[in-house]
Amino acid sequence: MRELNYKFIGYQNYEPVQEQMREVFTKAFQKVNTYFNIAVDEAVVNAAKYDVRGMAEAEVHTQIRISENDITVRISSKPQPFNAKNYQMQLRELANDPEMGNLDWGDYTGTTDRSRGFWYMLQAVEYLVVAEDGSYVSLSASIPYREKRMDTSISFLVPKFNVDSGGVLG
Repeated sequence: MRELNYKFIGYQNYEPVQEQMREVFTKAFQKVNTYFNIAVDEAVVNAAKYDVRGMAEAEVHTQIRISENDITVRISSKPQPFNAKNYQMQLRELANDPEMGNLDWGDYTGTTDRSRGFWYMLQAVEYLVVAEDGSYVSLSASIPYREKRMDTSISFLVPKFNVDSGGVLG
């Protein structure tokens, strides 16, 4: 297993780290995986945007772990209060609703940018883990990357959303 760690302070300082990480991702996936790049960018934006220090002073840590079969990127910061368990419950209710569950997430969110970040993340990964307090998001995807038809229905994506409650995933 290979592990790489990056840290930057202030979202405005993300670009050099982003370039380095994208090189690592392309090498690991054996091609450009645009969906994964967008997912990581969304997680980084959220980490900085919701950091208690604000975007310009946010301290964002990224850890990349690459094994033979997958890549996991963990993005962490010191967030404002967030209850991932409650958010997960809302998503599950949505997925279990006969009308809403079959909708494409883009149709559900419409033209707003509300909740779009997690949807971008979910469509790019095999699974997503969020700390119960929101202090980290972990995105995991299989390698090498293989193009496939992407199911973007709410009922398909929501089960990929997991919450880490003190080391217990659910």
